[in-house]
Amino acid sequence: MIKGNILPGQSESEFDFQRGIVERQIFEEAFFERFAHLHERPVLFCDRGILDGAAYLSGDVSLESFQKNVLKRMLGKSELSVEGAWSRYDGVVHLVTAANGAEEFYTLANNKARKETPGEAIILDHRTQEAWTGHPHLRVVSNTDKGNQITFKEKKDRAIKAILEILGAPVPVEDEQKYLLDGFDPDSIPVPYRKIDIVQTYLQTTTPAAEERVRQRSWGGGFSFYHTVKTPIPGVSSSKRRESEKMIGLKDYLEYLQKAEPGRIPLLKDRYCFLYKDQYFEVDVLKERHTGKEYLEREKTSANTSNELPPFLNIKEEVTGNPEHKMSHLALV
Repeated sequence: MIKGNILPGQSESEFDFQRGIVERQIFEEAFFERFAHLHERPVLFCDRGILDGAAYLSGDVSLESFQKNVLKRMLGKSELSVEGAWSRYDGVVHLVTAANGAEEFYTLANNKARKETPGEAIILDHRTQEAWTGHPHLRVVSNTDKGNQITFKEKKDRAIKAILEILGAPVPVEDEQKYLLDGFDPDSIPVPYRKIDIVQTYLQTTTPAAEERVRQRSWGGGFSFYHTVKTPIPGVSSSKRRESEKMIGLKDYLEYLQKAEPGRIPLLKDRYCFLYKDQYFEVDVLKERHTGKEYLEREKTSANTSNELPPFLNIKEEVTGNPEHKMSHLALV
């Protein structure tokens, strides 16, 4: 649009401009998805997502009022909620701007639509990350690793690995670290975060040692639904499992609920999502019968080898692989 001389602030408000981008993005995604399905194993890559424009709007992306009101205005006639916008994408891979950690390679010469100074680029980069904080599968690919700058080839390789992990290639493997917290106060999180409401229901399964569940996620009046199957990998640590997850519609979700396992109750929890030093963390605060149970989870990825835990949380102990702290165990009647 900018290269076509449709400039933000020229004749329309910033919201009208971003709404125009959202409308065009939705159209183009639908167009390309239609033809992608002509292939046996279609994968559709989007250079930008429809929430990226939030970084360019006035206001603080991290504030609840901004998230619920400004983003809603930006989505305009699409009738999408923010949760609905997140759920359009199986995964989000954010490549940190070169202005942050690889300043000598930041340039305006290769993109006529780019006009930001390095400092402005870093601010927009952080705001873009905040717009996607809350997505179930967010990866951040930095320009550095443990304080040392990596090459652009290494950055590309890490981005490709992150994509393959999201796609489950060669096999989908869940590899998480889990920690029990000793009390949790969301006000202690010094970085932008989002609280997602989750209802997790376990289903009957005939596969030994397998876990099957459905999950309802909600935020800001929007809902999305997922179906997940986890199976152990022979000879591999219990913290790693083969995981198959897909987004489903409301009708399928309600049908799956008819297969709910009688011996387990649905788990209700608040999930607080945030980025800390390019790592994506989730704090689960269980409700009702398990009030007081609070866990920190970090999905290990090849895109970031750092393992620096947030110092502002009261971590009691690591419980990765401990069967007593698995959600399926806590759901037992």
